[in-house]
Amino acid sequence: MKKIIVIGSKPNAFIPDGDAIYCANVSIVYYAGQVSRFKQIVNLITPKAIEDQVPQNSFSKSSLYRRQWKMMLKTSRARLVILKSSDADNMINDLRHFGYDAPITLISDQERRKLVAKVSGCDDPILSADFIRLSPKLKVRYAGSATSIILKRIFDQSKTSNAIFRPSTGVISLLYAIAENGADCEYVVAGIGLNNRSEYIHTKLSSAIRSSDTSIPHHVFADRKILRMLSTKYRITTTEPELASILRQFTRR
Repeated sequence: MKKIIVIGSKPNAFIPDGDAIYCANVSIVYYAGQVSRFKQIVNLITPKAIEDQVPQNSFSKSSLYRRQWKMMLKTSRARLVILKSSDADNMINDLRHFGYDAPITLISDQERRKLVAKVSGCDDPILSADFIRLSPKLKVRYAGSATSIILKRIFDQSKTSNAIFRPSTGVISLLYAIAENGADCEYVVAGIGLNNRSEYIHTKLSSAIRSSDTSIPHHVFADRKILRMLSTKYRITTTEPELASILRQFTRR
């Protein structure tokens, strides 16, 4: 059975061997040594993940791409999939300029939503039982946000929902891998978690919603619901202990 590995940027991830690896955002850089073992490499990113890396003394986005993606530029086997935003075209131009000649695919927000719905059965805004446990103030706030995006999409389907109601790039990478490889494969999730995401090696405080009474990390509720749905439909294991209540633990054979 073909084994597909899907990784995120959570520190100290154990990444087993497999037939292909799908890397979320800059995990391909942080785990470059492990990723280089694979014959088939796919990297799903958002331009925002690159912007978060900008050093205080950076003098241009081009210099940033050159430094941050030095390893990826050397790995011409890595196929790049960009979750499209207004910065995607500039990013592609810079990557091509610095020698990245592997295939690049753009996925629009609408295509992302269709991917999530098709593979997981969940369409955003994704609501889950986690919202029931929020304070009354937050319930009202996010109920209003979800209702607003539903109404706006009556006139414009391109409207993007609050990050609370849609999955992370890590989970989208898993969905994309499943869409490409089908239900007859084994999928192993590594370096993707639900806790302490603001402490991930590439993430800043901006990844969480700032609130006077609490902070809700982006994507966590949606990720948890989607992973539960996927666990009932596909062969998915994980090397992350914190996901043990949702996914079966990976065991070395």
